[in-house]
Amino acid sequence: MIDIHCHILPGVDDGPESLEQSLAMARLAVADGITTIVATPHLLGIVPTAETIRTKVDLLNREIMTAGMTLTILPGTEVFASASPAQLNDRTINHTRYLLVEFPLTHLPANARQLLFNLKVHEFLPIVAHPERIPSIIAKPDLLDDFQETSLQITAGSLTGRFGPYVQQCAETLLKKGLVTCIASDAHSAHHRRPRLTEGMDAAARIIGREAAERLVLDNPARIIAGDPIQGI
Repeated sequence: MIDIHCHILPGVDDGPESLEQSLAMARLAVADGITTIVATPHLLGIVPTAETIRTKVDLLNREIMTAGMTLTILPGTEVFASASPAQLNDRTINHTRYLLVEFPLTHLPANARQLLFNLKVHEFLPIVAHPERIPSIIAKPDLLDDFQETSLQITAGSLTGRFGPYVQQCAETLLKKGLVTCIASDAHSAHHRRPRLTEGMDAAARIIGREAAERLVLDNPARIIAGDPIQGI
């Protein structure tokens, strides 16, 4: 499986504080069947820099190889949809045009579609992270019916009840509507919000079937990291 949203780099955001903690997350990911992780630290202003991300990705890959694990870390960033496109060319997923974006977890901005359109005008392919956790979408999932030309990533833990029944119900609704592009872990540590996809995929399979669920953790993420068009979008 491929995890396109994971806070696994040490000492850059609210993820692991040390290399040892990053390696603990890597071991959990491997045990869960994950073979590739896109490291997506939060971008706050210009921090962390793209160079910092590259350096830490290279370091973590070397340590993972030394530890004998079969896992590849790729560079990425989680950015606010309101970020200036001029600052984002070196922030994409694995140097493709796919860009992991988030809206405030407090609300869906009134200009959300315009923000995404602005990114597309600049030839980015935005993937909206965890929309199922935004209160206005929880209250009215139909708000995303107008976002069918935009990729949506839901969190595995949302499907298993990690964030409560309302978030779970919203995630299930988005699956049933066929709006979900991929499932990711949005992991932050080895102890809290872990890098696991299997339970989320299994939960999705009970709703949309095994083949469709596997597409959300295998086929579509593989297309994303390769920069290829996504099926069904």
